[in-house]
Amino acid sequence: MYHTLPQVLPGGFLGVSVFFTLSGYLITSLLLAESARSRIDLRTFWVRRARRLWPLSWLIIALVGLAGAVGAYGSDVAGLPGQIVSSLAQVANWWQIGHDGYVTSFSRPSPLRHMWSLSIEEQFYVVWPLVLWLTRGRRSLVAAVCVLGIAGSLVASMVVSGADRIYLGTDTRAAELLVGAALAVAWGRRPLRVPDRLSTGWLLDAAGVLALAALAVGTVTVRPDSELWSRGGFLLVAVASAVLVGASVGNGLLGWALSTRPLVWVGKRSYAIYLIHWPLWVALPIGWSPVLRAALTVAITLVVADAVHRRVEGPVRARRIPTRQLVAGGAICVAVALIGGLASAQRSADGVTAQVDATLDAVAEPTVRAVSTTTVPCPTTTLPPPTTAAPVVDGNESYRQTLVTVADPGAPPVLPPSCGSPVTVLVLGDSTARGLANGLAALAVPDLVVWDRSVLRCSFGGEADCPDWRTTWRAAVAQIRPDVVLIDTLPTVGLDGIEPADYAGEAEFARRTAVLSEAMDIGDAVGARTAWIRAPRLQLPQALYYCDGRRTRSICDPIWNDGWNRSGDASLLATGSVAVDLPAWATQRMDPVADRPDGVHFAGAALNDLAAWVAPQVITLGRS
Repeated sequence: MYHTLPQVLPGGFLGVSVFFTLSGYLITSLLLAESARSRIDLRTFWVRRARRLWPLSWLIIALVGLAGAVGAYGSDVAGLPGQIVSSLAQVANWWQIGHDGYVTSFSRPSPLRHMWSLSIEEQFYVVWPLVLWLTRGRRSLVAAVCVLGIAGSLVASMVVSGADRIYLGTDTRAAELLVGAALAVAWGRRPLRVPDRLSTGWLLDAAGVLALAALAVGTVTVRPDSELWSRGGFLLVAVASAVLVGASVGNGLLGWALSTRPLVWVGKRSYAIYLIHWPLWVALPIGWSPVLRAALTVAITLVVADAVHRRVEGPVRARRIPTRQLVAGGAICVAVALIGGLASAQRSADGVTAQVDATLDAVAEPTVRAVSTTTVPCPTTTLPPPTTAAPVVDGNESYRQTLVTVADPGAPPVLPPSCGSPVTVLVLGDSTARGLANGLAALAVPDLVVWDRSVLRCSFGGEADCPDWRTTWRAAVAQIRPDVVLIDTLPTVGLDGIEPADYAGEAEFARRTAVLSEAMDIGDAVGARTAWIRAPRLQLPQALYYCDGRRTRSICDPIWNDGWNRSGDASLLATGSVAVDLPAWATQRMDPVADRPDGVHFAGAALNDLAAWVAPQVITLGRS
């Protein structure tokens, strides 16, 4: 439900957290029982885990690779080879942290995004048996390791930064697995059974029901980007999960309720359901009704998962398929997955290149539109009052800002009454400014004269052959004498040609703020007002064309984009300029991929809508 209709269960991701705790309990129970009988056989354990998990997951990864190669996922598969390799290597969670993320991902999701949790499980299955083998299953030592591990995981969740890092990190999620392991240690020597001293405890049933209720409330109240997770939230969920697990393995109410045939049927196929449903959901057209997509996903997934369970999972677990055939089949799946991923990436690159060329051709020429200068009496207009934003914390600094915005992003565009001389706007910036200038000119609003002095690829530095922005911008202001200077650029990395030492650091923040303040003061020489376009995050993976394929430490990095906007926001206070909150407007759009096909430039109907939203703001500002 969380994956298909997240608005219904925004906290449905807690299901994975419950499973982590359950898994820690199950694996530790089995290993402790084996240790009590003899000595833990690591090789046998790892072979069992591989036979249980790899055949089906590799088959699904191979099918995803094929689907990407034939275009089932559109052009949003530039990073599919990396997703495939990281999923096969069981490090998908760390790959996602360094690339498209999960919590803060704003692109069309990867068909393998759900592999992050399986990777954490596999990493646990490699390390945890070693711990029990080294401690010889001594419960006191295992308990001590659990306590230390839980404490370390809690500290890690408080120390690391970024919602994705907390959500996807093996260290930050280890507490959930270790709480389950601690339950197995505390429960005694009988695996998967409630201790005798608790077997008659109605209190355990009551605690289990309360834990289930708490988790149910969480599924409709919490979100993956909540600050709760950096304050021990996952540990609280793990404790509730442990209570639920402990109550469920008994012969009480929960044990009976969860043993009903429909739930057992789903439980036996849950691994196949988990692997199959997400790539299917992503492949369905995003233009369809979410309810229809969800219904189709559930129906198809259950049918396919049942077939896969009977034809693949069952025979593999029963060892009816010889090891030699399994190895050969696995090798074929890996080869198909890698070849399909490379083919899909090439398809994506060709599509993005063509779209970039088409977009840049559309904004190739500067825009100047002349209008009638007939004047009529004009009523006094004023800007809406400033709004105070919440404190902003950017890693190394914290400050309170007052953001002046000139329009509600959700409000329909309303032009001021036609009156007086037209407002002259000078558009400065790079190719994003060029597109906006053309959009404004295409509106043919009588009260707006648009002058475009943008330079493709160049804003505050840009390429080596870019002109000096200070000279060209001042010359344009002096020549045109605009009422409004509109600045629209992509986030700039090398201000004045100097590469940043630490883009998120205090020194770079101060330097960007100083340069942006200087830019916003450009219009002061002729008494012009300045409107600064806040930069929306780039649409991934399409925008990787502009970032040399790098999602981090580039303008494709959300942290860098947000740092750029915070510097601009701080400059507003120093210069009296205003912000046009383009990110807020963009987030309300229904189809971000169609709005920005190359991940950067707004095009088609989106550009028209954007210009219609910006125009009344510019006119109002010019007359204030």
